[in-house]
Amino acid sequence: MAGVVRNDLDAEKSVSLHDLNKTISSKDLMKFANLINSGAKLSLNQSINDDIGCYMLDKYYNYYYEVLSQNNLFLDFDSYSQITDATIQKISTLCPKLKKINLKSCTKITDQSLKYLAAHCHQLEELNLSWCDITAKSLFIIAEGFSNLQRINVSSCYITDEGVNTLLKRCKNLEILGLAWCKSISDISINSLITLGKNVKVFDIRGNEKISTNAFSNLFSASNKFFAVHLKRCHGVNGKVIESLCNVGNNLEKLNLRGVYRDNNIRNQDLIKLFDSCKNIKSLDLAWHKYITPETLIALSNSCHHLQAIDLSGCELIDEKSLTELFVNCQKLYLVILFNNVLISSEFEQRLSDEYQNVNIKIYN
Repeated sequence: MAGVVRNDLDAEKSVSLHDLNKTISSKDLMKFANLINSGAKLSLNQSINDDIGCYMLDKYYNYYYEVLSQNNLFLDFDSYSQITDATIQKISTLCPKLKKINLKSCTKITDQSLKYLAAHCHQLEELNLSWCDITAKSLFIIAEGFSNLQRINVSSCYITDEGVNTLLKRCKNLEILGLAWCKSISDISINSLITLGKNVKVFDIRGNEKISTNAFSNLFSASNKFFAVHLKRCHGVNGKVIESLCNVGNNLEKLNLRGVYRDNNIRNQDLIKLFDSCKNIKSLDLAWHKYITPETLIALSNSCHHLQAIDLSGCELIDEKSLTELFVNCQKLYLVILFNNVLISSEFEQRLSDEYQNVNIKIYN
């Protein structure tokens, strides 16, 4: 999403494997242990494989015990790590207090890894399996093994409605549910979320083509707890859904509506009503909503003074006056993305960059 709505499964602080390997004293280890315990993640190299992972755990576990035994341990294998089930088996037995693990794009792990984790890591609260080659069985394994799970991302995995229902039924504390690009998910999962997902505050369903307008509308009408909603390229989103989002009110801080506009399915008055109802929005993606008028952008700037990041790519009707209003009224802005905004001159863009140097203005011509 071009960085406007950031990852909801992440940590601000991190300790790298390189940092850990440089430690020469117990004082250094304790410093890293305290960082881990305060929420920092242990970031492992993108190129790490079983040879490195298993070797490190076998040879250095006792030395790194102060770090790896922390109650708040967060292991981040980053994208495209080459580890397989063998490394996860080691981790599950040596790090039973593991709280969070990011296995995004670790394409060589299978459902067996989840069986290992479920057998030993009963305190796991956060799990990122997005873009992993796991099967529909995975959610049943997760539901059975991780009753304390609070945050899960299975984006672009083969997930079924039955699996989502089982997950929501067993994991009562679930707060973040990432199902982006899960093409098999339908209204059935939304109904499960309405009845069982009472604590879900972050919902990511980007790229869904099956969920209907009525299902989305029923979901947001039924709950006002949502903190972040990601609806990028969801075919069922229209003005009725935007109206139902008004029910979320000031709890809503992140909203991704990128690419949902088509064939006049959303009107300016729908968005104006949304901005008036949800005044605490901080991150907003409106890319390719070409119908948006200057008056709508001004309404946003008048209502949502907490706005920090916005993508206006492809919003062809916004002009320099409305964009100026946005910068003047939204003093907390740190990121603005502009592309194909035909009424905004290059001279005006340069003036914005010069005048608002504290804002990262990304302009793509």
